[in-house]
Parts: sequence; structure tokens; C-alpha cells
Amino acid sequence: MSIESAAPPHAPAVYRTLIVAGAIAAIVAAVTIGIMVFNVVTRPELHDPVPLEDAGHAELPTWAARI
Repeated sequence: MSIESAAPPHAPAVYRTLIVAGAIAAIVAAVTIGIMVFNVVTRPELHDPVPLEDAGHAELPTWAARI
């Protein structure tokens, strides 16, 4: 192998940095997904929402009905 095609001396540090960044990203993603799953399982309004018709969100406002 010639000197021109050799890896730079700091290449292993770059690889280690990328691996650590990937591990941190995986931990953050796992914690975020865990929090979301916990909220959906433990909060009834998230896993069994009220239909829009029953909540009054599907009704027109009174001023729009006159137009």
C-alpha cells in the first residue's frame, strides 16, 4: 500500500465518534418510543378517543349555518 492511499492517522477516531453518535441516537429513539407507548397504553383518551361527532367538533358554527 502506498502512502497516498493510506488512511489518515485520525480515521479511527472518526469511526469511534460515528459509532458513539449512532449509539446515542439509538438510545434517544428507544426512550422516545418507550414514552409514547407508555402514554398510549396508560391514557384512555389516547387509545380510546371520543368520536368527533360526540365531541361536537363535527358541527358547523351557528354563523356558518346562516350563510
